[in-house]
Amino acid sequence: MTQILFVTLPLQLSGRPRDLAALSPLAFYRLPPLQDVSATAHLLPAARGWRHGVRLPEFSLQLPQGDIAGTFDLTRPAVPGARPAITLRLRGGRLDFDALQTQLGDYHFLPLPDGPPTAALPFARTIRPLIPDQRFDLAPLRLADAHVALDFGEFDLAGLPFKDLSATIALEGGKLLAEPVHAQLAGGPVELRASLDSSIDPAPVSLRLRAPGLSV
Repeated sequence: MTQILFVTLPLQLSGRPRDLAALSPLAFYRLPPLQDVSATAHLLPAARGWRHGVRLPEFSLQLPQGDIAGTFDLTRPAVPGARPAITLRLRGGRLDFDALQTQLGDYHFLPLPDGPPTAALPFARTIRPLIPDQRFDLAPLRLADAHVALDFGEFDLAGLPFKDLSATIALEGGKLLAEPVHAQLAGGPVELRASLDSSIDPAPVSLRLRAPGLSV
């Protein structure tokens, strides 16, 4: 019986693709339509090897919309049927999230369709309100557990220029919790706590916002 050995060497990746979507045929997935990207990443296997997950102990992205750096861990479960675990930490000096959303348009991370590769992968670009009037598909929240930490010096969202944004977001068993979330606006500090439980239908949502200097 033939055995295949997997080399567990670390990989150092770097590149400056002018159009990231043009590299989709190499990844077999639709990549986001981002232009003029500069990226570096240090890729390692999980503690038990590549088949059990990947680690990026350090990565960085330079975009026209801002800069992003951080770490990423994906651990596949040893028990069949269990959820994978994701740990993501993002930091940056500046990120215009509004401009990034406009650039991404209706992008979704999906496998490429069968057939020869296309010359271009267009994505519709629509402008959505901050809270769209449509039903959300919450099923993806039950596919994995995740812990996310954000730390940005400047973060533009919904037309508001947030400063010193920090957030901790946890997803466990379909239950999403963002707490604490802190930021600064010109009128003063902003504190937010939000939760959503996708294991219940309809999903209960809780939102608590404290912004004494924000005019609404």
